[in-house]
Amino acid sequence: MNKYKIMYIVVFSGTLMLLGSCSQENLKREPITITAYASEAKLSLDDLIGMADLIVIGDFVNFHPSRWNTPDGKLPDNATIETISRQRLSIFSDSEFHIAKYLKGDTQDPVIRIRTFGGQVGEDRMIISDEPTYETGKTYVLFLFHDTGTTSEVAPGAYYGTSSPYEVKDGKAISADDEWVLDELIAYIQNSLSQTPSQTP
Repeated sequence: MNKYKIMYIVVFSGTLMLLGSCSQENLKREPITITAYASEAKLSLDDLIGMADLIVIGDFVNFHPSRWNTPDGKLPDNATIETISRQRLSIFSDSEFHIAKYLKGDTQDPVIRIRTFGGQVGEDRMIISDEPTYETGKTYVLFLFHDTGTTSEVAPGAYYGTSSPYEVKDGKAISADDEWVLDELIAYIQNSLSQTPSQTP
């Protein structure tokens, strides 16, 4: 059976490589580059269907600039690598996703916010391994999870997806690891959900 990956972000706990430097003086600091590795759990499609908070089909309509998970979205001028690690500061990027069809869950909102981790703010960069990439003008099937990490404290209500989303093309749903006829994938998801007892959160 094919396996799927779901991202659990552990930017400041686990394997973390920090590159760059900061001036300790009141001079303009040097740009900071952070490279972080997230741990992943490989899930079967059935597990993924059961665990996802939302499963949706749609397309991206807008991408917002990246920001730090600070109240103003910026990194303090006196920040150092040490303070970034200690305060668990990180960069994230949000985008707006227009939902054409719900397969699981229903927020009643036609547009939801999708979060990816990493990005660039000014000259500072944060690179997260295996983060998904999305494009406008393309349709996706997304398995989504509520963001409950540190980024949700400054910008709540977003979802993040698996590292290998399904792109819909020519009637097929294609990920890096798998390929389905779209209608067959939809039917499989709906059939799996119909056989799963509903659970009260």
